[in-house]
Amino acid sequence: TVVRDGVVVDWAGAVRAVGRLRDDLARRLGVTFREAAVAIPPGIDAGTAKVFTNVLEACGLEAAEVVDEPVAAATALGVADGVVIDVGHGTTGVSVLRDGAVVRSVDEATGGHHMTLVLSGGLRLDYEEAESLKRDPAEEGLVIGLIRPTLEKMATIAARATADQTDLPVYLVGGSSSFAQAPSIFQAVLGRPVSRPDEPLFPTPLGTAMRRNRD
Repeated sequence: TVVRDGVVVDWAGAVRAVGRLRDDLARRLGVTFREAAVAIPPGIDAGTAKVFTNVLEACGLEAAEVVDEPVAAATALGVADGVVIDVGHGTTGVSVLRDGAVVRSVDEATGGHHMTLVLSGGLRLDYEEAESLKRDPAEEGLVIGLIRPTLEKMATIAARATADQTDLPVYLVGGSSSFAQAPSIFQAVLGRPVSRPDEPLFPTPLGTAMRRNRD
């Protein structure tokens, strides 16, 4: 893991990973990359955000776009007014948008990583085994029973952040929201409808690229 709880924890590993992605795409597409866009957890400080762009620069890439993860997801979903909850591996980010502008951003360190820790402890598995179990659709019935409190905590984070924004629609994205029961759990805590795209993993990376090319 090179990023944990919204922070780059393995600088060299992050540079190697981005470099491999750059080289693989360059080989597949027959192009040379000089720029890149990056999505970051909302609300992190400038110093932490700078580490992400430093990784790009270490790979010979100019940071042409830096965007909060939920804002990137909103771009892909075409949302100008709404609440976007992005449940990532390390954090849950919540952004409130009105007229296309972010009026509030919150990010807390509860995400898919913490689900895996719950499974690891509850079932006495090592981390890698627990992660594989979490991702196995055939085991979702077992998994959801153990991680429901974690999902409810994420929903509570969103409820606190949006208590005075009840007129806006709510969108749930992020790979760690992929469980079938996740929308209903969030709906129960928030007390209002929650929409989730069919492929919740993709709006954030897709929206990051779309914002780079929106002009």
